[in-house]
Amino acid sequence: MSRCLTEKSFTYFAKQVNERFTKNGIFTNFIILTNGTIVDASLIELILSYSMRISFSLDGIKNWHNKNRSFKSNKGSFDKVYENLKLCLKSNIKPTILTTITPINILGIAELNRFLVDSGLPFRYSLYRDNISENCNDFINDLSKILNNCYDYYINAINNNETTSIHQLCDINLGKKPRLRSCDIGYSGVTINHEGNIFLCQATMDKKPIGHASEAQTLLQMAWSQKTFPELRTKSVYDYKDCKNCQWMLVCAGGCPVTNFNTNGFVASASPYCNIFKEMIPRLIEIKALQLLKSHLKTKKKGGDKDG
Repeated sequence: MSRCLTEKSFTYFAKQVNERFTKNGIFTNFIILTNGTIVDASLIELILSYSMRISFSLDGIKNWHNKNRSFKSNKGSFDKVYENLKLCLKSNIKPTILTTITPINILGIAELNRFLVDSGLPFRYSLYRDNISENCNDFINDLSKILNNCYDYYINAINNNETTSIHQLCDINLGKKPRLRSCDIGYSGVTINHEGNIFLCQATMDKKPIGHASEAQTLLQMAWSQKTFPELRTKSVYDYKDCKNCQWMLVCAGGCPVTNFNTNGFVASASPYCNIFKEMIPRLIEIKALQLLKSHLKTKKKGGDKDG
């Protein structure tokens, strides 16, 4: 698909959302997910005009990224992505950086983490979704070491007021609302591609679509009638094997359904990353608590300055 057609599609969709929802007081959250290679002044203008957010996929610094993501010419895409990232920052747009940690890039994650924390960029780490049962223990042991190293650096930067980064690990959510599902696929969420095909989620776009935007069925009806993971409509984390007695079940909600299926053969099961989640959730709570404390002290100081 050409750049021109892509931008026309974005513009049309943004206008329709604005006319039908935003102007009628309905909250919308428009996020562009991109590999970061096609960003220019017109897209920047569109993002600013409609208060959009943008997320870049970044698998590491330089060659760590280039191992996974290259152009048809086999030239790595990191330099272009970094150039476009700087273009966004120059326009006061802070892209969220999306990174999937895999056996291929895991040794480069610490370097990427330092860059993200030092740059104050929001970032999210996802974990390898394919069947991880083979060499699972080695990968999870490496994950534990790498993530602890990353969070040590992150916490030190927060304590020294050296970062404003906001971070998420997978679908772990530390909000006040208990989470019965790690995400809403198959229940109240779907993914639509540029051709109007409807998929269960972006991680299942290699499978048959569950519908098309031109069909009479609503998106909700498609989600409820899909055959990819039909149990998602009726089952919550309370039904997941090995999750019922876990203190964190309403925080991680069992993990990614796609990962669970790929590894365990069925959705309603504890994530193969369960032990990693149990180890990292207390660290994520520590990070959030420090950020709240720093924000409180900053607000208090500003109030004191005004009073003075």
